Amino acid sequence: MFALLIPAIIGLSLFGEQILNLIGKDYVEGMALLRVLAASALFVSVCQTFISVAKVRNDIRSLVVLSGFISVALLGLGYTLMNRFGLIGMGYAWLATYVAGTLLVGLILKKKGWL
Repeated sequence: MFALLIPAIIGLSLFGEQILNLIGKDYVEGMALLRVLAASALFVSVCQTFISVAKVRNDIRSLVVLSGFISVALLGLGYTLMNRFGLIGMGYAWLATYVAGTLLVGLILKKKGWL
C-alpha cells in the first residue's frame, strides 16, 4: 500500500511547486496546502483500507464508528480552522482528523484482537 504512496508524497513535496506552476502561477500559492494533503495521504489510506476490510467483513459497528467520527471531526475542525486560518486551516483539519482516525483504527483493531 505504501510502496507507491511514499514516493508520490516525496515527489509532490519536492516537485509540487513546479507541477503547480505548469497549471498556472496562481496555483503555486497552494503549495502549503498540497504538502499538508500529501502528508495526510498515509493516514487516509489506513482509514480507507480499514473501511474496505470492515465492509467485506460486514462489521457495521466499526464502519459507523469510524465514518461517523471522521465526518463529525472533519466538519467541526474544518469549520473552526478554516474560519481562523483560511484554506490551509481546512488542510490542517483534514490531517488532524485522519491522524485521529488512524489512532481510532488502532484502538478498534486492538479491541477486536487483530493487533
